[in-house]
Amino acid sequence: MIVVLAIGFWAGLALKIGIMAAIVPVVALPIIFAELKLSAHMQHRIGPYFAGGRYGWAQPLADGLKFFQKEDLVPDAADKMVYKIAPYLVLG
Repeated sequence: MIVVLAIGFWAGLALKIGIMAAIVPVVALPIIFAELKLSAHMQHRIGPYFAGGRYGWAQPLADGLKFFQKEDLVPDAADKMVYKIAPYLVLG
């Protein structure tokens, strides 16, 4: 049985986005952790073990934090717009 809530379109959309924003990280973290452990096993190494204390459960969080802290370095002599769109032009 489908439950239909009597709320507006935008409220419903916000609710759906909020639910997805809550579910996706909860599902993604164990999958990423399992992938790291599996690839470590295939490469005969320990894998993520230190981040997060026990079993390296916080390694995906540490990787995400490292990703968001990176900055784009553009050489001073380069045309900044061309430098930024060149990878999209080559791969697109």
